[in-house]
This record gives sequence, structure tokens and C-alpha cells, in this order.
Amino acid sequence: MEKEKENKSKKKFWKDDKNIAIVILSVMLISLVFLSPTTNSTLDAVGTIDRLSTQINELNQSNDNLQKELEETKSTVTKLTEEKQVLENEKNQLADEKQKLEEDNKQLNDEKTQLSSQIEQLKKTSSTQTTEQKKTSQVSSNTQKITSTTVYVTNTGNKYHRSGCSYLRKSSNAISKDAAISQGYTPCSRCNP
Repeated sequence: MEKEKENKSKKKFWKDDKNIAIVILSVMLISLVFLSPTTNSTLDAVGTIDRLSTQINELNQSNDNLQKELEETKSTVTKLTEEKQVLENEKNQLADEKQKLEEDNKQLNDEKTQLSSQIEQLKKTSSTQTTEQKKTSQVSSNTQKITSTTVYVTNTGNKYHRSGCSYLRKSSNAISKDAAISQGYTPCSRCNP
């Protein structure tokens, strides 16, 4: 009877899931203890895990630093893009100004050419006029010489005289012959001016 109780109790033991789990875990534990590698291997594994954890932390820090650098680089690229746009605008303005200056320069050169042409024409006209003026001046000068000879009058007389006439001893005033005639003076009979 006792055997039967034992058999029933054994059957009952194996029917309980908790008991089966305990047996399985015990077997695994025993196999781990007897079949597991030496303690040094375990320590090596723990050291490797620590090293790998340290490397992971370093890589995370490096990743964070790279993310910051990336943000700074993006910011720098944005600023440089804006500066590039400003410089391109200035370049376009300078190109427009250059084109305007070139047009102004062309216009001034055209005006210079026209003025040079006008100057040449004026020089030709002027030289012709100058020649004519010289001729006219010479004729006028000769006419004046003929008509406006200098004569001398006295303070008291009514005659006009040549330079050196004996009647001019006391006083002599220079005057043109035309002026003397217009003032009513008559020629001296002795010097016959």
C-alpha cells in the first residue's frame, strides 16, 4: 500500500506544472554548473561586455558631437548661401552699372568725334576768316595810315603842322589829321602837312 501511495504521489508530482518547471530548471542549473566554461571565460565575457559598453558610450558621444557639427555646418551653409545671394545681387548691380557706363562712354566718344569734326570745320572756316580779316585789317590799317596821319596844333593858332615845323616852338599838341580838320584847323602854308 505504501508503494501505491508512492506511485500515486509520483504521478501527482509529475502532473503539477510547477514541479515540472522546477525539475527542468534544476537540470539546467546542474548542466550549467558542470558543463559551463571556466570562470575565466565568464570574466572575459564580462570584460568584453564592459569594453563593448564603453565603446557604445564613446560612439554615442561621437554621434552626438557629429550631430552638433552637422547642425553647425548646416547653419554655416545657410549663412554662406545668403552671402552668396547678396554677392550675386551686387555682381548683377555692378554689371548693370558697367553696361550703363559703357553706354555713356560710347555716347561721349560719339560726341567727342562730332566735336572734333566741328573743331576741324571751325579751324578751316577760322583760317579762311583769319586770312580775310588780315586782308581787311591791312586794308583798314593802310586806310587809317592814309587818312589818320598825326599832325600838331598849337594852343593859340588855327593851323595844323608837321612835326618839326618852326611854328611849333612854343606849344605842340598831337592830333590826327582827320580830327584837326573836323575841329576846323587848316593846313600850315610853310610845312604843308
